[in-house]
Amino acid sequence: MGSLHQHKDAGAKAPAVLNYIKVAGVDETLKKVVEAGGKVVEEKWTEGNHTDMGTFEDTEGNLVGLLHWL
Repeated sequence: MGSLHQHKDAGAKAPAVLNYIKVAGVDETLKKVVEAGGKVVEEKWTEGNHTDMGTFEDTEGNLVGLLHWL
């Protein structure tokens, strides 16, 4: 899966590559990210009718995407 778009929170880090990790559940994974000290950037959203997605910032400031195919 791939796409090109400008991330609304890209700021000074743009342009950049945003890698997505396939997970069993976006909400559950975002909860674990917060528990580990990360920050949710975008809560879960559904792309089309086929993929749940979300993004977070890890403890080192890297932006990472999550995806779960429905």
